[in-house]
Amino acid sequence: MKKVHEPSAEQLMNEAKEWVQCARSVSEFLADLIHDADSVECKQVALSLEAITGMTRQGLRRMGEAHAAFHRQIAAIPRA
Repeated sequence: MKKVHEPSAEQLMNEAKEWVQCARSVSEFLADLIHDADSVECKQVALSLEAITGMTRQGLRRMGEAHAAFHRQIAAIPRA
């Protein structure tokens, strides 16, 4: 049986950080666009907000996976 490589807690936390930073950047960009716009298309804003929600959710999911991986790594340390 082939062993599946599991990402480390650090790798997962880095991925989580990237997702959250991406969501933040898109949020700031959207806010700037809306602030400077003469009119706003609500459907486009709604789609953008759904994308931000997806990025945030993915970041939170990765953060949870990182937390679990951290505890697995701690549990694997031999105790004297």
